Amino acid sequence: MSCTAPGILTACMWVYDHVAWAVPAAEHVPGALPTALGAFVFFAALNVAVGAVSRACLTFVASAPTKEQAKWNNIGTSLLHSLLIGVLSVAAIGAVGVRSGGAIDVLYNSDPLLRAVLAFSTGYFWYDTADMAINRMYLNQPIVWFHHVVVLTPFTLALLLDAYEPILVMGLVVEANTALQHARRLFTILHARSSLGFTVTLALLYGSFIPIRIAPHAAIAYAAICATHAGAFAIPWHAAVAILGSIFITIVDCGIFVVMLRSDWPWLIGRAPHAAASLEPVGVDDPAVTHASRHKAD
Repeated sequence: MSCTAPGILTACMWVYDHVAWAVPAAEHVPGALPTALGAFVFFAALNVAVGAVSRACLTFVASAPTKEQAKWNNIGTSLLHSLLIGVLSVAAIGAVGVRSGGAIDVLYNSDPLLRAVLAFSTGYFWYDTADMAINRMYLNQPIVWFHHVVVLTPFTLALLLDAYEPILVMGLVVEANTALQHARRLFTILHARSSLGFTVTLALLYGSFIPIRIAPHAAIAYAAICATHAGAFAIPWHAAVAILGSIFITIVDCGIFVVMLRSDWPWLIGRAPHAAASLEPVGVDDPAVTHASRHKAD
């Protein structure tokens, strides 16, 4: 079955044409298991590094309760993951698209580069889930935990079966927008929402939300429905996971957009208050901020 989300593929191929020098050859890409385990260790170490640097450079972080510091470290690590995966997923899809002449099987076009990107992000989500469990974060927000289950189920299944890599890596393109959500949250915790950086972040976040977040997930849901209709899924319940998962994420994305817009509206119309930076619950646990930026890709 050829790719039924051509907009994603075309865009990724265009980007790949400009960064091909940075994409490794397939024979130089490690296997799925070493990549996933390596990513788990990498992001765990990165979390420690974010915490050490933050405590050394930001007084309000150093004086905050341990639980609030853990949340800060988690957000910073998640931001770096989103930046990395946002770039890697686009480059990988573009590379595979070029190698295949512009048409790929979104279910079974197995490629070492796609597998490595998927494994790297899977390792991150396993780390993030462990971090949330160890530090007892977001226990009052089941949507965060349910999101991780929705993401990790197909990701882990794909690595075990060596299938579904293209359609899942296409879904990781949304991490470029997720990075802006994490940045928005950090600005909020820092009470820097009146800064130029926050204004630019909002412009990029809302400007890219539909084309980079809503559209890819909707296209993936459509591709999964088409694949199901064509009988392309070897195991029927895998089709249900793909379709329902994509629809669930798309609905949640629409809810995130509304929640963020309501929270940001005072800053968008120029009637925002001013406050000092802190890791007090008003900054870290604001439901609107937390709900909007804790949603990961998927």
